[in-house]
Amino acid sequence: MKKNCFSRFIVFLVGISSLSAQTHLEMRKAEKLYDQNAFGKAEIAYRKAGGAAATFNAGNAAYRQGNFNEAMLLFKSAAQGQSQIPDRANALYNLGNALLQLGQYDEAIEAYEKSLRLVPNASDAKKNLQIAKNIKQDLQEPPPQPPPPPPPPPVERPRKDYLDQADPNRKKGKQALPLTAEAARQMLANSVQQQEAQNALEYRALAPATRPSNVKKDW
Repeated sequence: MKKNCFSRFIVFLVGISSLSAQTHLEMRKAEKLYDQNAFGKAEIAYRKAGGAAATFNAGNAAYRQGNFNEAMLLFKSAAQGQSQIPDRANALYNLGNALLQLGQYDEAIEAYEKSLRLVPNASDAKKNLQIAKNIKQDLQEPPPQPPPPPPPPPVERPRKDYLDQADPNRKKGKQALPLTAEAARQMLANSVQQQEAQNALEYRALAPATRPSNVKKDW
């Protein structure tokens, strides 16, 4: 949201020539309290004085206390009760300020525009009207989306050209169990018998002339 500064806050005190003695006394008391920054007591004194001008000043006192909702109601009442165009424009201007503090931006814009229709060249009202519009626009704009995350790095596949790579087609053989001595002798005997039997078959397949003679020659 953009940082904005409000233009000056309008405070005015009515003349006392047309006021009754009691009202005159309360207004003087309220003015003194306001000048002393005793805004709570000043608001009470202005309310006792009564009238559109005192109501306006009571709104100023409430505003200075941070009671923006109370100030908004007092400025509305003052704007409706003012017969003079400049005074009504001032009340609407301060009404816009209170509404802006309350976050009621559409209502604040409307109050500033009404004030400007009465006094078109009011620079403070123009400035605060633009501030209200800027804040409203900032709130309506969607927040910026974060950039998408970078793609993950490529996965390096294992090489297949090294020498000690296991053959995936070779079946794993069963692990041989340890043999006893008797079992080992029996396996050896069976192997020898198989070899002798094979030799006998090959011998019988030979022609008689090529067979080795069993006759011992003594020469």
